[in-house]
Amino acid sequence: MPKARRIALLLEGGGIRAGFAAGVLMALLDNNITQFDEALAVSASVPTLAYFLAQQRREIEEVWRHELCTPKLVCYRNIPAASLTLSSRRPVVDIDYLIYHVFKNKYPLDVGRLRKLDTRIYFAATRVPFGELVLLRLHHGDIYDIFRACLAVPGCYPTTVRVEKDDFVDGGTVNPLSASFLPNQAKINRTVDMGYRKASRMIEVIQSFVEL
Repeated sequence: MPKARRIALLLEGGGIRAGFAAGVLMALLDNNITQFDEALAVSASVPTLAYFLAQQRREIEEVWRHELCTPKLVCYRNIPAASLTLSSRRPVVDIDYLIYHVFKNKYPLDVGRLRKLDTRIYFAATRVPFGELVLLRLHHGDIYDIFRACLAVPGCYPTTVRVEKDDFVDGGTVNPLSASFLPNQAKINRTVDMGYRKASRMIEVIQSFVEL
C-alpha cells in the first residue's frame, strides 16, 4: 500500500511577507483547506498561524486590516529615543499592546481548539544568549507569552522574554523560514511555503489543493 502523504505548512517571518502569508491563509480557509500534519511559523506569522489553525478567519482579517497600522502599535515619535536606549515606556513597536490588548482581549484565540488538533504546531524563537533556534509548542507555556517571545524583535522590543526556564527573542533573527528545523522533516512529502515563493506559485498551490 502507498504511504499516506504528509504535508507541512511553513510561514515565513517579516512584516510584508507575513501579511502576504495571512492573505493566502484566508484563501485556504475560504476553500476549507486546513488539514496539515505539521505547521511551523516564524516571527510575525506566529499569531497568524495560530488563528488559521483555530479557523478564526475573521480575526485574521480584522487584525491585519485594522490593528497593525495604528499609532497605538507603531509610534514613530519614539524612534529618536529608541536610537539612544530601548525602553518599555517608549517603544517603537508596542508588542505588549498587540499581544495583550489586540490578541488576548479583543480577538481571543481559541486555544482549546488548537489543543485538540492532530497537527503538530511549532512556533520558532531564538534562545539567548546562545543564538539557538528553538521550536516552542503549546505545552511550553501560555500562548500569549509564546507570541511575545516570537515577536520580541531585537532593536524594537526592549527585553528578552522568559518561557519556562529560558529567555527568547524573535526567531527570525536566526532563520526567517525554518523548514530544515522541522522535527519530522524526513517524513514530510510536501511543504507549502507561505510567503517564501512568488505570488504565482502561491496561486498554483491553492489550486492544487482545491483539486485534491
